[in-house]
Amino acid sequence: MKKLLTLALCALSVSAFATTPSIEDQMSYPPQPPLLDFPNWWSVIAYNPQNGAFGYGEGDMIKPAQNKALKDCELASNDANKQHCQIVTEANHACVALATGDSPEKYAAVRKFRMKLEEVEQEALAACKMNSANCSITFSACGK
Repeated sequence: MKKLLTLALCALSVSAFATTPSIEDQMSYPPQPPLLDFPNWWSVIAYNPQNGAFGYGEGDMIKPAQNKALKDCELASNDANKQHCQIVTEANHACVALATGDSPEKYAAVRKFRMKLEEVEQEALAACKMNSANCSITFSACGK
């Protein structure tokens, strides 16, 4: 009888424990915010400091944008120095600017997020003027 009573008490306590909701079941969580999916949009500038040629590429994938910028730079170089084309700045959903000075090797390339095109151009000019007295914007663009 003692064994039967012990067995009944154990079964009762286990069934009571199993039906009691856990703390986690009783808590309510706020709904997850929606995931924002912004597609990429790359802006890339390639520049040749040997002759001042440049190229620009943009697109939703970085590699094709880089390849386009380099190809355009090489086409603009149209001389033996085309192998000197190099990526000088790239950005995703941002503005890019290239400022050049008195000679092709005096340049500055800038990328900035959450800025207006004019502000990025001013930064590029300021950076260029650290190496050259006369600087101008050669190219600038803002990604989508």
